[in-house]
Amino acid sequence: DYEQYLKTRGIFASWRMSTLNNKVVTLLGGRFEATDYTRDNRGLNTFETFSNEGFTPTAGLNVYLHPQLTFFTNYSQSYYPVTRTGFDDSGDRIEGGLPNEEGSGTDVGFKSRLFDGRLSFTATYFTIQRKNVPYLVDFPAGTDGASVPSAYRYQTAGLIEGDGFEWDVTVK
Repeated sequence: DYEQYLKTRGIFASWRMSTLNNKVVTLLGGRFEATDYTRDNRGLNTFETFSNEGFTPTAGLNVYLHPQLTFFTNYSQSYYPVTRTGFDDSGDRIEGGLPNEEGSGTDVGFKSRLFDGRLSFTATYFTIQRKNVPYLVDFPAGTDGASVPSAYRYQTAGLIEGDGFEWDVTVK
């Protein structure tokens, strides 16, 4: 038996600039977000509050190489407030909860529209990095001297990376 409350506030702003007769378009932006979380777990007789905040910038560039061919690149960061109780390697509770999940991503590619838009394709190479992703840990009963069931025990992963290619073709 528990109650939880989540309150999130945020603001996003961006700036876009076109140069060289609109052949180069730059986008810069960012979002600031603040989160307050409260959990009252009457079954475990615990009351926890977490406050998190984060800023996530983004930047992009489009270069129109030809009326039917565009080069693009983008970089962005991500932030996800983690509202879970954390435990260290010895099973002791981490005061203040787990750190926020953070990430970043980059993509580079080309877009094209041919035959009056009846054929379009996108070819993209992307990279993704994430850290502090929470995962469940199964500690032996009583490791930390508390009565917290294993189902509520979380730690965070180190750096997780991925990359790849994405292809998209549309025929109308």
